Amino acid sequence: MRGLDEIVAGYGELVEVAIANQEFDKAEKLIDRAKGISADHKIIAEIENALEIAHYDYAIENLNTPTVESVSEPSLASVEPEEEDSQKRAESFVQKISGGN
Repeated sequence: MRGLDEIVAGYGELVEVAIANQEFDKAEKLIDRAKGISADHKIIAEIENALEIAHYDYAIENLNTPTVESVSEPSLASVEPEEEDSQKRAESFVQKISGGN
């Protein structure tokens, strides 16, 4: 059993390197291989969590949000809905959130 632990631990280290290099697909493949050796090893849950966190961190770091300096003035819709249409949508919305049909 100790030999399997060492192999899974080795895969864990390889996954950590792949995550550090933002090679998420490679990390997932390595996790799958580790699961093939010992599916319910505690290291697998740890490296899966690390990969999930890395995915979220990567997504947050790469959001394309405008900075305040890059927005010169607010933009407006070119066509505003008619008052009657807005009233119907408001009533429909209130009906939906209050549970009515």
